[in-house]
Amino acid sequence: MVWGATDEQDKVVVDNLEKISKELGYSMAQVSLAWMLSKPYVTSPIVGCTDVKHVEEAVSSLDIKLNDDIIKRLESPYVPHIQTGLY
Repeated sequence: MVWGATDEQDKVVVDNLEKISKELGYSMAQVSLAWMLSKPYVTSPIVGCTDVKHVEEAVSSLDIKLNDDIIKRLESPYVPHIQTGLY
């Protein structure tokens, strides 16, 4: 089973992101992009925008600076996934 194999693990991560986003007063997308942009190895995120609002939200994430505590809280529930399916 490929699809849905990690739903339980992923829900914990998403629920944590939702909680932290609400605390910070940003959308989940904004916090996700801010987290990704805090990583020095990310040079350009791939963002699929279907609405001007999505572009504005993505751009606004450039101004969000997450401190080390928030980053640790975002990352703490993540568990590496086992390989599923064939490539």
